[in-house]
Amino acid sequence: MGGDYEPMALVGEIGVEIETIRLMLRARAFYDNGHKLPEDGDPNPKGHDRHLEGAAYYHSPAEWFVGAGFHWSQLSTTDFSKQSGGPEFGGGYDLMQKESSVRLAVDWLMAGNNWQNGFHGPEVTITFPSPREKRHWFFRMTATVDRYYTTVTEPNNVTLTIEQRSERDFAACIESGLGYRF
Repeated sequence: MGGDYEPMALVGEIGVEIETIRLMLRARAFYDNGHKLPEDGDPNPKGHDRHLEGAAYYHSPAEWFVGAGFHWSQLSTTDFSKQSGGPEFGGGYDLMQKESSVRLAVDWLMAGNNWQNGFHGPEVTITFPSPREKRHWFFRMTATVDRYYTTVTEPNNVTLTIEQRSERDFAACIESGLGYRF
């Protein structure tokens, strides 16, 4: 998994997407049993992440779409728990050809109230064929690249907070899955 987690975790996800001619709505929830590694390197015997996100987009007649949404997440370990939420905005394009189609989308996830880590960055999604086509299976791949800093542990300690925020790093994730359009 990276990002100071144990190498593997199980992930469960459920979501719904609704598309009309001009409106696209998305809502997802997912959970993983990833165990965060503490500073001393011993794995937490318990731990999980929970995520919720939703977004709405306007779809133009020219196949471009633009919109915004909100994401929330919570990390729980044996020793601590923290949560954050923030806005996201973005858009994309449905490339519709006679023989095939594809949807390309880019959203920017903002740090929002994540004062402890400041996670933010792009999320790029490719869906083949485009969900604009009716009644079919589709394949979706999403790649995210997040920039963050070391967890701020004592916000009232100015010197420590400046030091922790200066320790910046990147995390990348690729996920893929199959869906069915009714």
